[in-house]
Amino acid sequence: MSLPSSVLVATDGREQSDGAIRAGAWLAGTGASWRILTAVPPIPVVSPDFDLQLTADSIDAALENVRRSVDGQLQRVLGQAASIQVGVRSGNPADIVCASGVCERYAVGRDVVRCS
Repeated sequence: MSLPSSVLVATDGREQSDGAIRAGAWLAGTGASWRILTAVPPIPVVSPDFDLQLTADSIDAALENVRRSVDGQLQRVLGQAASIQVGVRSGNPADIVCASGVCERYAVGRDVVRCS
């Protein structure tokens, strides 16, 4: 079995995805490059009169909250301040991870793409 040369680890910052962080760190120790990606699901618009500025502010707050959660997860799992690139995006998590894997040449299916 050959090890991947690049690893995209998807996480939401919760304990149930700690294993993905551990696996990414282990693979990085074998020479693979790795990065972390997290996505915030879109906020549904429930009314055409909904204030779009409120929505933008809510998305910004949600992105910041999940970023803090992932930073906390990295501290909890790796035990130190990690110098790993963390991407935070808004949208459907599955779509974001797959698009990132393909667009950034993480070979989905050949290299490791772990969704938690």
